[in-house]
Amino acid sequence: MLRELLPAIERGRHIAMLASSGSGHELVFKAAAQSDCEAGEGTQALILSPTRDAALRLAAAIAGDPSDPPLDLIVWPSAGEATEAAAPGIMIGPPVPLLREIRRGRLQTSGVKLICVDGADQMVALGEWGSAEALLDTAGPEARKVVASASFEGELADLLKRQLGRARRWPEELFSEAPTSGGTAGARPEILWYGAAAREEGRLDLLAAALAKAAREAARGGRETAVSVVTCPDGESAERVRTGLRSRGVPAHAPEAEAEPPAGGTLVTTEADGTEGEFAAAVRWGLPADLDAYTKRMPAAGSKVTIIDALHLPQLSLLARRAGWDLRPVTVPPAVEGGSVERFRQTVLDRLQAGDVSAELLLLEPLLREQPAALVAGALAALLRERPEPEGPAAGAAAEAPAAAAARASREAVLPAWTRIFISVGKRDGAGPGDIVGAIAGESGATGGQIGKVEIRSSFTLVDIDAEIADLVIDRLGGVQIKGRTVVARRSREAGG
Repeated sequence: MLRELLPAIERGRHIAMLASSGSGHELVFKAAAQSDCEAGEGTQALILSPTRDAALRLAAAIAGDPSDPPLDLIVWPSAGEATEAAAPGIMIGPPVPLLREIRRGRLQTSGVKLICVDGADQMVALGEWGSAEALLDTAGPEARKVVASASFEGELADLLKRQLGRARRWPEELFSEAPTSGGTAGARPEILWYGAAAREEGRLDLLAAALAKAAREAARGGRETAVSVVTCPDGESAERVRTGLRSRGVPAHAPEAEAEPPAGGTLVTTEADGTEGEFAAAVRWGLPADLDAYTKRMPAAGSKVTIIDALHLPQLSLLARRAGWDLRPVTVPPAVEGGSVERFRQTVLDRLQAGDVSAELLLLEPLLREQPAALVAGALAALLRERPEPEGPAAGAAAEAPAAAAARASREAVLPAWTRIFISVGKRDGAGPGDIVGAIAGESGATGGQIGKVEIRSSFTLVDIDAEIADLVIDRLGGVQIKGRTVVARRSREAGG
């Protein structure tokens, strides 16, 4: 990815990446920051991340090897008061607290040359995209924008059109309307089985289930001595996999210990070991570094499987789109107990299979780091099961889950409240964004962070304003001239105003 995007980085182009956690897109952010920022010039780069935990991981990835020259960066919210002592060159954090720093005047954006967005689709899912978009607008037209997202649909399609219209898009084939390049037209797509879990114990359960399935299929095909192979990125992870499989009753062997494991056995190797021959199943432990590495190094096998961290599922989906794979999930069948217990488990399973939950995993990440995942899941299940069943007409409508309600309330408590105002001057009057923003700031004293999306139409303009100062802005703009036209300002009657 970085190699393909380096020319665009060197030319200072905007970049839109269909990429998610595990793709290595953090190196693109780093290269852009190294290209655009100069030491000792104050804050020159903002990197937005869906949560603070995600920001900390991003900072670690950007900092890179200890032997690399140190980067002047800080994750906000910070444990200290670094922004008051000295403005860091690179500020990383969720959009809401960064926008708050701008509003308070503690973070100046006049010198920002680069603004990166990591996980734009997750920000939309968490309800924080409004703040991220306000920061993109605040950065100004001269700032370079680099955005990574697992999709550019809905609100993000508007971002592509308004701010990234001439951006370098990667990978180009996924932005095109043409079919993906996986295989011959009309050919049956190759099946790739996957297992995704947040904790390694869950991933090992899925791996054992996938190997058992491969052994059964090999036996049905008359291959009683079939062997499966699991390829791990390094020796440490290979040893953990071997130990985990053995504790689950799956015979697992290192290649040097036994080149020909017994029937149903599994050879656990690393990239350096290499593999030959045909296997019942070829399994990749962890997300491949890139598409070529995955497709070229997978040995021949009856079935191909990858076991990944749940946070990497969106990126695996993107790789599958590029390769034309048919992704199918590996599951661990639950014990059949019937009644309400079975119905509840099926409800959870249905939600897991319905779509991406990576944004929710980011929401729970601090709890999963501090508490066992099983206890967190138990607490969420208790909240769901304590919810009274809807009766009467309400039974047909989906009631809001307590966890979702808590998340919504939390977002509403911290997200900026925008009020959309109508201003009676538009494109036909020759008004541009700078004229509108300049008039608002000049007449009301509003800062850049208090002015959100500016939408200029033919005869009028709609502007999102911090709700706390909306009435002041309306009052101060009344009778003001913009491009020689005396304007009227009021609250917009459109939805969202």
